[in-house]
Amino acid sequence: MRNLLIVCVAATAVLFGANCGNSDRTPEKLCEKYVGCEVLGDQETCLQSLGSLVLTDACMDEILAASCEDHNSGHPSYWDNCFDGCFTAGRACDGDRLITCDGTTEFIYDCLRVCRYSTGGAYTGTCGSVGPNGELSDRGDVCWCQVQ
Repeated sequence: MRNLLIVCVAATAVLFGANCGNSDRTPEKLCEKYVGCEVLGDQETCLQSLGSLVLTDACMDEILAASCEDHNSGHPSYWDNCFDGCFTAGRACDGDRLITCDGTTEFIYDCLRVCRYSTGGAYTGTCGSVGPNGELSDRGDVCWCQVQ
């Protein structure tokens, strides 16, 4: 499950740019925990992969309280409390959030953080299949970033 989490979340985050709510304290603290438990290799890679996840405070508390053994288990104890299930793979925007489903798990991403961590750019304020200047995404809905 550890590898599944890394692959699913990393692949999803890198493609565009998850559902545990909305705490901006999450990226650095989450990555400190995952890097310390050797779930991910380094802080920068972790932030690129997981930094844009939207997590509730309750979910974040569970993740931070979990042992390294739990993080590296096949199914961490917090997983079901943090992420909703879904059945149809795809993605859709909800305001400035990108919601994705990999066929089993729903992840919610904050577009501002997708742009910051995945591209090093600024969020344009547009989430959807059509960019701010009329560009079309070949991947469906995405967070549109302006890279400096």
